[in-house]
Amino acid sequence: MMVRKSDNEIALIRESARWCEHAHRLLQEYSVPGATEAEAALRARHEATLALLQELGDVGMQGSDDGVTAGYRGQIGQRSSWAHAVGHNIEFQAGRHARHRDERADLGLQRRARARDDHRAAD
Repeated sequence: MMVRKSDNEIALIRESARWCEHAHRLLQEYSVPGATEAEAALRARHEATLALLQELGDVGMQGSDDGVTAGYRGQIGQRSSWAHAVGHNIEFQAGRHARHRDERADLGLQRRARARDDHRAAD
C-alpha cells in the first residue's frame, strides 16, 4: 500500500530540513583549522537553535527538546574506521578534512533535484 504525506506533514518536513540545513552550514563555517569537532558542533547547534527560537517563538521546538542538531560522527582522523555513531574531539587541520563549502552545497542541490525529478516521474 502506498501512503502519501499530508500537506501539513510535508510542510513540517520542509521546515525541519530548513533548520537542519542552516545548522549544517554553520557547522561548515565553524569547522576551521584549530577548532575541534566538538567546538564546531556545539557552536552550530547553539546558534541554530537560538535562531529557530527567535524566529518561531513558543512553537519552535516542534516535537524535540534538543533543538537543532548538526555534528560529526567520527568521519575524520585516525579513528574514522570506528562506528560512525562515535564522535571524537579531533582538531581540524588545514587541507585535511572537509570539502569546499560550495562544492558540498552544489552536490546537495544536485541530489535534491534528482530526487525531486524521480518523484515527479513516479507520479
